[in-house]
Amino acid sequence: MKDGSVHSGSDIFSDIPGACAGGCTPSLLTGVSGLASYLGTLGVGGGSLSQDGTNWQAETVYTGTRTGFGYFKRLLEDNPAGIGVWDGGLPAQDGVSLAESGVTTDGTWNIGAGEKLVFLADGEVTIAGNIDVAPGGFLAVIASGNINIHPSVTKVEGVFISDGTIGTGISNQQLTGEGIFTGWEGVNLQRNLDDDSQTPAELFVYRPDLQLNAYRYLLWLGINWREVAP
Repeated sequence: MKDGSVHSGSDIFSDIPGACAGGCTPSLLTGVSGLASYLGTLGVGGGSLSQDGTNWQAETVYTGTRTGFGYFKRLLEDNPAGIGVWDGGLPAQDGVSLAESGVTTDGTWNIGAGEKLVFLADGEVTIAGNIDVAPGGFLAVIASGNINIHPSVTKVEGVFISDGTIGTGISNQQLTGEGIFTGWEGVNLQRNLDDDSQTPAELFVYRPDLQLNAYRYLLWLGINWREVAP
């Protein structure tokens, strides 16, 4: 994980090889060090928790709102532009699209600066092609089921939220994920390179710009309007 934090409601385990060398950084958290929080156990194999030696960690339970499919669907029902139908393709216009069942993405996606897209799926989502989100753009994929990344995919960018698990796909190719990844039932790191001592099988990079550029009606403002005496 680069420039961000990681949380698990159970265990965190990343089997960093003790022979990690060359261009490999033998740490779970690299770059700007974040926090590893968990409820079970923390294991980093033969490596260390953080690259800079801070090793920030907390054994704690998440007590915030579970912001999953149902939460965001209710939030977006008031979207002034309405909600379109999602068949797995990339629509020509910004906005919100909904698949009433499981869906597989179609082709490679390139989200440009200024484009803002939200996809809801009441079922499982399979990411079948690479996804690139340029700075200034925004993409969110929110599923009531699992989000499965196809083994041939090597790059995904955006906000990915699953009520189930996020699976990286069994493959010997590296996967780079940039953005925010939430699997409420877990994140399964399934990639395994022929030589893990030089390059991590999965690399996740936190993208705070996606929060700044989020689709407007995806955000909730805690405003309580009350009539008061003049």
